Amino acid sequence: MFRIIRAGDGSPEGERLQQAEERERRRNDTYGGYDFVFGKTAIAEIARVIDPPALGFEPVSDRRFAARHGDFIKILEIAAFKGASYAPRWGVSLPYVPLALKKPPRYGRTLKSGRLSLWWDTSRDTRLPQHARTIDSFHGIRAVRDDTNVLWRSSRQAALDFWSETSDLAGVLQTAIHQKNAPDSPLWLPNAGVVAALTAARLGDEPQALRLAREAPTRDNEGELLTDLIHLQLSLAR
Repeated sequence: MFRIIRAGDGSPEGERLQQAEERERRRNDTYGGYDFVFGKTAIAEIARVIDPPALGFEPVSDRRFAARHGDFIKILEIAAFKGASYAPRWGVSLPYVPLALKKPPRYGRTLKSGRLSLWWDTSRDTRLPQHARTIDSFHGIRAVRDDTNVLWRSSRQAALDFWSETSDLAGVLQTAIHQKNAPDSPLWLPNAGVVAALTAARLGDEPQALRLAREAPTRDNEGELLTDLIHLQLSLAR
């Protein structure tokens, strides 16, 4: 049996639908009707507003910016989602975390090849209303600019704090453990539990590394490979 949801029908879903319709009307009043901004143009405008070079980053692609971060690489990128929406994403690339749990393991250890090992973005920030977590590209370049300004103004400090908290192995481990316990953790890659296990091994803590590995959501041969990588890091930590 299906239930038809109508705006203002008194249900939580109806309330959300009504809010979405009201928001769309306000955006149409402010920016006019449908005016789609194609990806390359939208990404360039988002990057212009965020201004990664002002934070010490250099471009490695149109959407990714990187900088040295002690023994790590810090990355700021513009994540793209279905529905032609975008969000600023920030994090670190860790030299001991493979790009994927596959044999043979490959690593990104240069600014150009580095990829996010541990990260966060505004789309995961449940403190923000759903519609305010991303930048849409359906109402012209001015709307892209305004959305980016609002979103980056509210999240810039969180990005700076993230990089400060992940400047060493102890901070990375604490952040990874915090993220792995989040309800949405299994949905995202690299998995924070895998990062936590490898970081504990890098610190030489074998019991914690193996416990975190057992808790990490792996499949097929990934668990076996993770255990091998943990023993490799433990040998390097001795």
